[in-house]
Amino acid sequence: MHRVSSQLCYLGIQVASRKTRPLSQAPGPWGGAMVIGDSCGTGVKATQERWEKTRRLVEQTLEWIDSGKAICRKSLESVRRSLVYLQRTYPAITPYVKGYHLTIDGWRDNQDSEGWRVPTLKLSTPKAVPPTHVHPVPRFRQDFLALLHLFSDPSPPLQYARSSGVHVACYGYADTSGSGFGSMMGKGSDLVYNHGI
Repeated sequence: MHRVSSQLCYLGIQVASRKTRPLSQAPGPWGGAMVIGDSCGTGVKATQERWEKTRRLVEQTLEWIDSGKAICRKSLESVRRSLVYLQRTYPAITPYVKGYHLTIDGWRDNQDSEGWRVPTLKLSTPKAVPPTHVHPVPRFRQDFLALLHLFSDPSPPLQYARSSGVHVACYGYADTSGSGFGSMMGKGSDLVYNHGI
């Protein structure tokens, strides 16, 4: 193992033999996620502890939004860190974390009313002192409601990274002149088509 890892490191592939584990289809948590292999493929999911912590943080954010007051920026940054960490396992939450980003940085002078950065021609601007509390941007509540829905399950779902079956969607061709219709789909080595008037 030492010889293999030394050669890989020489080629620029970092390998630390101290981090290796015995072969297993369910090796346990690593970096906040678990890799699980079964008959359907290889999947990842968050640990139960990480999932419950994130659910608590998301529910806490609802209380901050419903209060109608400015929200502590440091607290939002803490929740955002947890969500960004979980994005590696569940990339589907990525667009809904944007509300956190825009709210946290919406105080800057080059941001519009919705928190988006406005390009400026200034080469350098003096660094402003960030406020202790920030106001939510308009999209924050909608992003947050989507996150609430995604985290509604009591246990973390399994996200398949490598499935045992692969399906590819392709555009086909068919003659559908006038009031005709047509469709074509490849299924394995077969070609299924349908056409008519």
